[in-house]
Amino acid sequence: MKDYERSGRREVYRNPWLSFEVYDVVHPSGATGEHGLVVTPPASAAIVADGGDLLFARQPRFAVDAIAVEVV
Repeated sequence: MKDYERSGRREVYRNPWLSFEVYDVVHPSGATGEHGLVVTPPASAAIVADGGDLLFARQPRFAVDAIAVEVV
């Protein structure tokens, strides 16, 4: 699968907790467009489970420009 091609970036908003960036992109289909991205400080999460199965998914994420493993 072809990835998004990023051709430009501009920050349109910033405060102490987050910023908002807009990227000019070429979609895998070849169409051009924009992609908005909310940028926050690094974060983490915890899963507390008392037995049973956990289900995870691999999902391509524009924000990290990679495949992320997420809890479903």
